[in-house]
Amino acid sequence: MNALLSTLPTAPEVTPRFSALGRLTDLQQRYETTTYPKGHTLFQEKHTPWGLFYIQKGKVKLHKYGSDGKEQIIRIAGAGDFIGYTALLNNAQYNMSATVLEEATVAFIPHQDFLEVFGRDHGVSNHFTQLLCRDIMEAEQRLVAQSYQPMHCFR
Repeated sequence: MNALLSTLPTAPEVTPRFSALGRLTDLQQRYETTTYPKGHTLFQEKHTPWGLFYIQKGKVKLHKYGSDGKEQIIRIAGAGDFIGYTALLNNAQYNMSATVLEEATVAFIPHQDFLEVFGRDHGVSNHFTQLLCRDIMEAEQRLVAQSYQPMHCFR
């Protein structure tokens, strides 16, 4: 399993610019943190999001299950990463699940608080726009990689 995880792409770092960094840090530090054990599910696919998660320490697996029941790991998030923002910004259900891979300390930012800061602070909204663009680029890379996988035909 560890060999498989090491071959997955890790998210390129998106660094907030200047004052946005301070506001993002303030945002995640205003909330209590919780330490979760390995195997704990932070959120599940098809559930309604209640807020944003900020990983202060540890690793979290973002994954989904195919119609065949097989797990597909989307990416591994670590310290300094926000997760759950796509569903919040899209006002939709989670399109994947998040499970702790190694003990993780996580701050939870309620939905309304996040949207308030996102709506009034250009630096914060720009940061999350960059994160969304990164996610799209990673998805495109996965699609290209899959298109080069050999097809197996069964009769």
